Amino acid sequence: MVLENYELGFADVHGKIVSSPEWKEISNFSHGFAVVETEDGFRYINHKGKTVWGEEWDFISNYFFTGSMWIARVGKLDEANEMEYGYINDHGAQICEINLTEDEAWNFERNI
Repeated sequence: MVLENYELGFADVHGKIVSSPEWKEISNFSHGFAVVETEDGFRYINHKGKTVWGEEWDFISNYFFTGSMWIARVGKLDEANEMEYGYINDHGAQICEINLTEDEAWNFERNI
């Protein structure tokens, strides 16, 4: 990782800057994607530092393997400022509507 003016970017294994510092937080890569935090929310980037799918979320998890596909939990705040969750696959397509409570999301994960 590269830290500059309290913003993060990352370099390759040879120290070459791949993505200039522009994020508040960066997760580890999972299935080719990392979660980054911006001023507007969270999104996924690839190993080249490019945003994938263009969607900004209020909550986002790393991808995990279900035994048959890679999925990630994502969330948006509703009008009452409550988080609603759903799931996307590794192509950014929703596989579950963004309308689950946290308990429903955990149950979904346990039963897939």
